[in-house]
Amino acid sequence: SDARDFLQRIRLIKNAKMLDRLSLKAKYFVDILMCAECSLKALIICLSKNEETPEEVYNIVRKKSHNVTELLSEAKSRARYR
Repeated sequence: SDARDFLQRIRLIKNAKMLDRLSLKAKYFVDILMCAECSLKALIICLSKNEETPEEVYNIVRKKSHNVTELLSEAKSRARYR
């Protein structure tokens, strides 16, 4: 739901054609990154292994913090063969 909220705000800014303001460009960029981060974290949790506890998966995701590159790598490795 967080990713959806960020995506909604991204669409509002874009549709209002407000990207000429520098302050909104920065917020737009941050919202895109946060949308990707939330989506990747949810995907990693959904792709958790049967033998992993919810706490273990949560800690794996939490350790990645805001690093979208590491989150993407983790999601790719978990999605392999699926």
